[in-house]
Amino acid sequence: MLTSHLSAIVAAALSAGPTTTPDASMLRYPDIGREDIVFVYAGNLWLVPKTGGMARPLTSAAG
Repeated sequence: MLTSHLSAIVAAALSAGPTTTPDASMLRYPDIGREDIVFVYAGNLWLVPKTGGMARPLTSAAG
């Protein structure tokens, strides 16, 4: 079950943008809730539904 959730995180990170080539090693600290998964990617918090779909950023680090 955890493997399928982590797969959803990787898929969400890969869908971050058409011009972005994400580095999966930048995925950190996944936390699985009742309905969503929150994770850190490139220093920002992201939220994705456990059922899959597009991840949306919750924060934006200055940079």
